[in-house]
Amino acid sequence: MKISKVLKISIISLICISIIIFYIWRFSPFLPHIDRNEDSSFTYNNATYTMYQGVDFLERFRNIKRGKKVAIINKKGELPRCTVYEAQGDNSENILIVYEEIIMSIDTYYIQNNINTFN
Repeated sequence: MKISKVLKISIISLICISIIIFYIWRFSPFLPHIDRNEDSSFTYNNATYTMYQGVDFLERFRNIKRGKKVAIINKKGELPRCTVYEAQGDNSENILIVYEEIIMSIDTYYIQNNINTFN
């Protein structure tokens, strides 16, 4: 059976569009790229965020989920690449979730410095 030229062009176009959409979704070239500070914190929208390492980690973050993707963290040529998400849930206004793209795909919670996140 012969496939018409229109069908071939349609299939090739669909594949190209799918690749472009995947690239934009996965690598987000339009999102801001931010650098880590020397102490592993990062600055986003003029606020510095540091990793939360308290013993009450599960209690504080059990109801918080990843929201909108807001930035990409550059690790100065190192892997893994990290994606920053807004946190959604109760008391999440000063929290960002960093998704570290490694085999285990770890979520790390960062809290804005100098802010008491939970009353």
